[in-house]
Amino acid sequence: MLSMDTQMRYAAPEAAIPARSDDKERKVLSGALGLILKYANALVEDPPELEIRDERELPAAKESLVNCFRLVLMHETRPQWREAFYNSALKLAYFWPDIGPERLTLPSGLFSRDSLALGSGAADLELDQDRIRRFSEAYAKVGPETDRIAELLDESIMALQGLVDLA
Repeated sequence: MLSMDTQMRYAAPEAAIPARSDDKERKVLSGALGLILKYANALVEDPPELEIRDERELPAAKESLVNCFRLVLMHETRPQWREAFYNSALKLAYFWPDIGPERLTLPSGLFSRDSLALGSGAADLELDQDRIRRFSEAYAKVGPETDRIAELLDESIMALQGLVDLA
């Protein structure tokens, strides 16, 4: 069997253009899937909790990953796989710039029965006010960011279904 390069060298010039285009598309799609796999492996190794993480924890820029998911969703026809890609992409809303190495979380025990008793834990809450404020400010962005990402992903799925032309 001749290699793709050899086949393209001997093919008529008109026939070579689609073959190169298909090969390029496969390479781009493969690269997108590779980044998504790195992202998925990171989420499996360190599952997200109720926390905001720094974008630097991602294997690529956040918008690059969003675009990788969009590209894959333009090609994926299996409903379960499409749903898995979609849900994984939405988790990107929990990654933000300038969070730093320490993830933003609510202080542990904030809503425990003991901390809700009058007078208990007041000193701890004062120490954690800045952390609670930073978490609240960052978490307030998650909903709108989830909506933004979902809208982009929905456009990609509609492109697959031929309902929208993204060109």
